[in-house]
Amino acid sequence: MRSLTVIGGDDVRACLDDGESNLVDVVAHAYRLYADGRAVLPASPFLRLDPSRPERIIALPAGLVDDEPVAGIKWIASYPDNVLRGLDRASATILLNDPKTGYAFCLMEGAQISAARTAAGAALAARLCHRADEGRVGIVGCGYIAWTTLQYLRAVLPELGAVRLYDLAPERAHAFGERARAVGLDAEVADSAADVLAAEDLVVLATVASTPHLDVPLRDTQTLLHLSLRDLAPAMLRAAHNVVDSVSHVLTSQTSLHLAATTGGTDGLVAGTIAEVDRGTVQGRRPGRATVVSPFGMGVLDLAVARRVWERARARPRRRGPRLPPRPVAGRVSPAPLEDVPGAVRAWVQGRARELGVRDLAPDADLFERGLLDSVGLTALVAHVEARAGCRIDFLEVDPDALGTVDGAATELLRVARPR
Repeated sequence: MRSLTVIGGDDVRACLDDGESNLVDVVAHAYRLYADGRAVLPASPFLRLDPSRPERIIALPAGLVDDEPVAGIKWIASYPDNVLRGLDRASATILLNDPKTGYAFCLMEGAQISAARTAAGAALAARLCHRADEGRVGIVGCGYIAWTTLQYLRAVLPELGAVRLYDLAPERAHAFGERARAVGLDAEVADSAADVLAAEDLVVLATVASTPHLDVPLRDTQTLLHLSLRDLAPAMLRAAHNVVDSVSHVLTSQTSLHLAATTGGTDGLVAGTIAEVDRGTVQGRRPGRATVVSPFGMGVLDLAVARRVWERARARPRRRGPRLPPRPVAGRVSPAPLEDVPGAVRAWVQGRARELGVRDLAPDADLFERGLLDSVGLTALVAHVEARAGCRIDFLEVDPDALGTVDGAATELLRVARPR
């Protein structure tokens, strides 16, 4: 029986770090394989334990048939109410199989891979469809996907130096801006999503919208990376130059393009695919029209990125079985700059209490019950700690149950903090 290697979140992140440009090329290769019929992409079944609820778990099987063939599946859960618990909406695992024997040989944390393939696909689209000297980007929806996409855009647009942000939760946009400034970008928070589109030529849409909420005119200099697929009114897409990853996939599931096709037909609606733009058989821009890129997201991309993570992991020291993060040790002194994490946590909580008028905050007070911490507040807290302590914190590693008190939050964020 072949052994099964488990690659946890820390090691997945290490394999993805500083590899943005490479992963853009990995995603481009996967698109070409799919276009050439050398990638297998079956239908993706949805598991809903309660059909009346929005929660769902999706299986995305796929196969790549190239010089290093591989099969696999991503098992991704989407639980919108997680954000109310201080958790990420989505979590995922990816299993890789040897196509010769069928044996599974690797299980890895998949949420970071899912974000990386989305971001790499967006960066590829920007590289193909937008001007290379772009120095600004607008972002609507300031979550994990948007942050990851920003990092990949910086890899393909070397002049990028400023962001304009909007989120329905202003605190989230401000926290995103603080984090962007910490990595050397200028950041400004807009009053509305329409203001972002009015001001910027390159715009990332990464929301959780289920129905269109934008109906504004576009300029022919604009490129919209429509990652969330359901933000734009059908009329906007009918007036645009539309590029997609897969026509058959994106014209389903009540996406904005699906609504446009339903109301006005498919004739002339989609110009072509990202693979066709990459090969030059379809133009990335059309005179007089804005370009809107709507990538539905395909399992072959997750598989291609996961294979790359596996390849990089093999070059690193091997571990068998899952590696659990170390628990904090009483009296342990962390090396600088992580020693500043507890102080940064306490300073943020004190400032938040003053802002909300919370008095007599006992050391063992429950931060959630007192209204000082929620999903938006957690984002702001992490951004503050990262900026002040010079570290980075992965939301996927944070245990929300450990954040109930000031000391608990300080200990937990110190546990997961890593030097920048």
